[in-house]
Amino acid sequence: FFNIIGTARTKSLSMELVGAKILTSKQVRVPQIAVLRGNGKTWSGIYAESTFIPSAAISTIARSANVVTVTTATAHGLEVGATAVVSGVTTTSFNGGWTVTTVADATHFTYAQTAANANDTTGTVFIPIVVLGDIDPFSHAVRLENLRVDCGELANSVGIYSNNLEEMSGAEHVTVSNCGKYGVWVELSGGGRPYNYRLEDMEIYPLPNVGATGVFIRGQFVAHRGLEHITVGPVSALAADALAVGFDL
Repeated sequence: FFNIIGTARTKSLSMELVGAKILTSKQVRVPQIAVLRGNGKTWSGIYAESTFIPSAAISTIARSANVVTVTTATAHGLEVGATAVVSGVTTTSFNGGWTVTTVADATHFTYAQTAANANDTTGTVFIPIVVLGDIDPFSHAVRLENLRVDCGELANSVGIYSNNLEEMSGAEHVTVSNCGKYGVWVELSGGGRPYNYRLEDMEIYPLPNVGATGVFIRGQFVAHRGLEHITVGPVSALAADALAVGFDL
């Protein structure tokens, strides 16, 4: 597998992908103040194999003493330090992207959240393939260049996700293919403070006929936003309820 984990805050990092990197069971987690580049000549990329688990239905979710315990109906594939994105829980305070703190077994994990005690039995946990700047809130710029992310035709898969990035300074010449849920998902949750984002020159190819969304933006952002030259398609392969860009503000 290919796994980038870092917490650098004092200098810029540049990570060059020079060959096909195979992602088997772990997220690619890009640190703050980073540039993740593929080789422009060979379209290096990140590929999810069939063993990657992109989502799991929630059986129970409970918050007690600022610790949330999640039980999933099937194996979640998570590890400590990974980002789990909770979505669709009726008790909406649970929803968001969270850093896993413990993994008891294949169907149980916990994360920290300061809020009143509560419990629910609805929702889904998504495990994105690439997570941007999730390690520490109030991070700085991440930039993506000449990068290809292949979601491996996995149902409910999320290609690129960020929930507390202070700034996405740009995403150029990025292709996300075979995604089953969202190609790119940017939101305000999990204690961070997204300031702005700019997505440009991106191509997103969802799985045919599954109602997937190319770019999903959720939450109120502090400053400017930008979407430019985003291609989602082909139209002939999109389900009737598919969205090129979706907003939940």
